Amino acid sequence: MPYASSVKTNSMRLCEEAVKVAIKGARSASVIISNLSKEKGLSHYEAKTTKVCIKSVKNSVHQFRKSVKAIGDMIGSCIDGFADQLERKINPNVKKKGYEAVATKDCIRAVKTAVYQLKETVKVLGDKESQLHDAISYTTAASTNAEECIDGFTYYPDQNINPNVKKVIHRSMTVIKTLAIIALTLIDNELNYE
Repeated sequence: MPYASSVKTNSMRLCEEAVKVAIKGARSASVIISNLSKEKGLSHYEAKTTKVCIKSVKNSVHQFRKSVKAIGDMIGSCIDGFADQLERKINPNVKKKGYEAVATKDCIRAVKTAVYQLKETVKVLGDKESQLHDAISYTTAASTNAEECIDGFTYYPDQNINPNVKKVIHRSMTVIKTLAIIALTLIDNELNYE
């Protein structure tokens, strides 16, 4: 399981990793479509629509990145910081005699910092629903961009589109849409079970 070490049991990290995988899929699709756009023999319409698809995929990547940011803003906020602060400050290897007073002061400072961080966490968690909705919106927009690209090759039968071009576009966009749907399912699950 390639993502198990980073996700562990953190459902928010799972959402974040799912969107990151979608970004990788969109980048791969972008390379495929970019290469397709450079092939000789494309009709004017195919070339034009392929360029629109490239722009749509770039927009999808941008939307996925915004989704990762919205989710990432909620991860590691403050409770992790509290544990890290105390772990660094209360070290069993510190000599107690000479450093006891300094260690105690450091620990008090760490606790004050942790309290501040916990207050910030409460703000973030209070906004968790809003940020998850943002992540859903961004990921949905990425999926919509992929759908628009497919539409450009599907709904214009009078354009006599090469079936191989259509197949490459459809497969590439299906990857983006599928990965977006997986990410959306995980984010929606997080939203409904918070």
